[in-house]
This record gives sequence, C-alpha cells and structure tokens, in this order.
Amino acid sequence: MVCCVRQEVGLTPVSQSSLATVTNINGAALDQNTGNFIFTSGTNIISIDLNSGVATAQAPFNNPLQSGTFTNFRYNSSDSTIYGLAIKSTSVGIGQTLGEIYLSSINPTSGQISLISPQSVGATYTGTGNAIDPHQMVYYFSKGTQFYGIDMYNGQVYSSQAFSFPEGGLSFSNYTYNCADTTIYGIISASNTPPFTCYLGKV
Repeated sequence: MVCCVRQEVGLTPVSQSSLATVTNINGAALDQNTGNFIFTSGTNIISIDLNSGVATAQAPFNNPLQSGTFTNFRYNSSDSTIYGLAIKSTSVGIGQTLGEIYLSSINPTSGQISLISPQSVGATYTGTGNAIDPHQMVYYFSKGTQFYGIDMYNGQVYSSQAFSFPEGGLSFSNYTYNCADTTIYGIISASNTPPFTCYLGKV
C-alpha cells in the first residue's frame, strides 16, 4: 500500500508590496542577464528584480496589430530575447471573430512587439504551453492535437504534425525543451474526468 504524506510548500515573498492587481496566465520569463522576472498584467509587461522584488520596468504593449495581445511567451537564452504569439481578433459578424497568430518578440522595457511572421501562422492556439529549441531556433506551440514549430528567423511554419498519443492519451501540455538531450518533455493527460491521470512524456 502506498501512503501519501501531505507536506506544505513554503512560499517566500520577495516583493514588499503588490506589483499588480491582476496577472495573465499566459507565460513568464526569467532574464538571467538582467536578473529580472517578467510577466504580464492586463495589457502591460512588467519586469521585477529577483533580489529586491521591485519593478524595474513596466510598459503597455506597443502592438503593431493595434487591437491585438501578446501571449504564450518564453525567454530564449541563446539570443536573450522573449518570443511569443501576437494575436489579433477581428469581428466579422455577430458573434463571429477571425483570429490571426504571428510569432513575435517583445522588448520588456518598452513593450514594443515586433512581428516575425510575415503572415498569420494560424487562427487559434491552445494555451497548454510552448517550447523553444535554441539550437535550431524553433518555437513550438499547439492547437488541439496539432503541434506546430515556427522558424524563429523568418516566422514561417517549420513543422506541423498531429500528436500521436499512446493508448489512452488525450492531450500534451506543460511542455518545455531540454537542451541536455534536445528533447521536448511534458505531461500526457490520459483522462479528462476524475480521477485524472497524468504521465511524463516526450515528443
């Protein structure tokens, strides 16, 4: 019989005061060169010093898509740049929207978003994670059961493959790239109703 021991995880606040009233669950970045933790709040990007917990920069998104947003972002240590998806939604009728997705980078100090993709690389995405292969410079994200790789130099689709799950697998999420063995690891969910079952997997 396996017995689980409940333990508490101690959290230590670094910031002495509140940094934002709301946070977006769409990515976070850790810039090791500047020692900043970077997150978004509403339509702002905020940089926090890791040692003091004080905001070192805060700027609204400066998005060439105008009404768009920036999401699913990650810091790439090979070129010290934050990459993510610039999203534009356009109303095309009552209750209907047209989505456009562009691989982009962002300057965390100014909030300036720079589009890399010359045209939209998709209409929707699944907010289950993203990964960067810094060796081949490919940004990965998913849409349902489709796994996309985007060339980070030209913003074009590098690969688009359907996930092939082992028996019982339903989704692949929380994934990240491991430089040590050049493999993407994540969580394979095998159920979508309780009791939930999840396994470490790789793609």
